[in-house]
Amino acid sequence: MCGFERGLILKLDTFDEERFDKILGIKGAASGVYRGLDYLLQAGYGKRLDGDNTRLAFSIVPTNLNIDDIEDVFVFAMQHDIFPSIGELEQAGVAVCEKRFGELDIGEKIKNLKLKMDKLWGGSYCRPMCPVILTGLHIDHLGNCTVDSETGLNCKWFMLKEAKMKEIATIRECSIDEIFEKVKKNKTDLFEKNFESINEYEKVEHLFGGCGGSPKNIIKLAKI
Repeated sequence: MCGFERGLILKLDTFDEERFDKILGIKGAASGVYRGLDYLLQAGYGKRLDGDNTRLAFSIVPTNLNIDDIEDVFVFAMQHDIFPSIGELEQAGVAVCEKRFGELDIGEKIKNLKLKMDKLWGGSYCRPMCPVILTGLHIDHLGNCTVDSETGLNCKWFMLKEAKMKEIATIRECSIDEIFEKVKKNKTDLFEKNFESINEYEKVEHLFGGCGGSPKNIIKLAKI
């Protein structure tokens, strides 16, 4: 099972309902996720469509709240043809705003977790790179196309930090083709302007990566 396409991603960090409620921040939310999983499995999600592809993945973020449960979630996913997509905790959002990063971060324990996942996977486990970072458009709820202000990529949350975004265009005034051209030119200009700092990003490599994958691989492809 090495591919994932045309499917759904379900956040599932643990099968311990109390702990999952705490992670989600709403009492009773976990039971809704579990019911959703049951419905998806009954509908045929999790079964491979063709070759090695699956239509369902678990978004799993290891924290001090669920570190002991990751193996159970991973094994369940493997047994049901679900891709276990493990991503590291970002220094962004609620974790930073509510000063919870230190409480949630598993620190050096992530090394042992990676070794354990490699063993369960039967090789070197890695989170796939998100192609949208390079080839897609990030349109917000107001119809604005935004990009990372330093690299020009469609997002930079893969650096595991809060991205600083800037508006490039709006769908109210530009066609999709025009927006693509603006994004492409902006990225080219920024890669020339910020060449040295972007080269440094290519040296950054996490054990699991962020929501987009490994920064090293993403920057390397973006420079082509």
